[in-house]
Amino acid sequence: MVATASKTQILSVLDQRAGIIDPLDADRKRNTWHKVTYDVPFDSNKKVIVIPMTQTYRGNGTPGLRIQNVTPLGFEIRFDEVVGTGNLSDGAHTTDVVGWVAYGLQL
Repeated sequence: MVATASKTQILSVLDQRAGIIDPLDADRKRNTWHKVTYDVPFDSNKKVIVIPMTQTYRGNGTPGLRIQNVTPLGFEIRFDEVVGTGNLSDGAHTTDVVGWVAYGLQL
């Protein structure tokens, strides 16, 4: 079930893609993004949700993931090292392995 602001809908079919980026080296400091293209695109009438998660933890900085340009064909992803209290990030992050899952929803 998917909860929206004013209603709840039942999904009849779960349309899913998943993958691993090894390594992800895109970062904020260089303003680079890694392009992910699905092996099988989602239908153009579906809304796509992407959920990324780091699979490794290398280096001293805490990795933050950013996603943009999500479409039925793919998305872009990069690291933005997390800014901590009293310790500003330089924006660069070492390479890490990232797993992701994408769902196509017909709402």
